[in-house]
Amino acid sequence: MTMQAEQPYPIEEIEWVATRAFNHAVDLYCAGEDAACQRWAAKAINVAHYCPDDGLLERLLQSKLVQLDFDTQ
Repeated sequence: MTMQAEQPYPIEEIEWVATRAFNHAVDLYCAGEDAACQRWAAKAINVAHYCPDDGLLERLLQSKLVQLDFDTQ
C-alpha cells in the first residue's frame, strides 16, 4: 500500500530543507570533516531533486559541491 499526501509538500519547505542541509555540509567542510560533508551534501542534493524547479536548485548545489577542495588521500 502506498500513501500519497493530499497536498504536495510546500515548495518553500523543500528548498529550505535542501539549502539548510547543504549549509550544514559546508560547515562540516570548514571543520575538516570531509566525509560527513559529502554525506550531507548528497542528502541536500537528493532533497533538492524533489523541488519542482526543473532541477535548478539541484544543479546549483551540485555546482557548489564540485567547487569544494576535498583532501584526496
